[in-house]
Amino acid sequence: MMKRLIGDTLWPSKSVCPLCPNTRRTVRFLLLFVVCCFTTGCRQERPALDVKKLAVILRDFHLADAYAQHVPKADSFTQVLKNDDTLKRAYALVLARHQVRESDLRSSLKWYEARPDLLDSVYQLVLTDLAIQQARMNR
Repeated sequence: MMKRLIGDTLWPSKSVCPLCPNTRRTVRFLLLFVVCCFTTGCRQERPALDVKKLAVILRDFHLADAYAQHVPKADSFTQVLKNDDTLKRAYALVLARHQVRESDLRSSLKWYEARPDLLDSVYQLVLTDLAIQQARMNR
């Protein structure tokens, strides 16, 4: 039996362990399980969009929202309502301009919502950027 363990293979023959006929399969499964645990457990989750890119996209969304509030709907004569069709098109254009998929935006927003301190820093950048644009327009 020692010769069998020291030879070409380290796996014992089936006669060594009559209770465990599938030893190789069990060991392979356990090794695969351990490798999967280590590779997925150590990975740090990161958002698809960083703080600066998300701030620029949200700024453009807020500008599109303000624009859509001033574009009257075709069926409203007396009051100006938010034009949802214009807003949807504007959002799609913003995402296309920044080459971002909607799924990446949604997953990033969800990630930042779970971290309010980082979301606050994103909106601080948005507010700063909007204030700079407003100052340029008022010159």
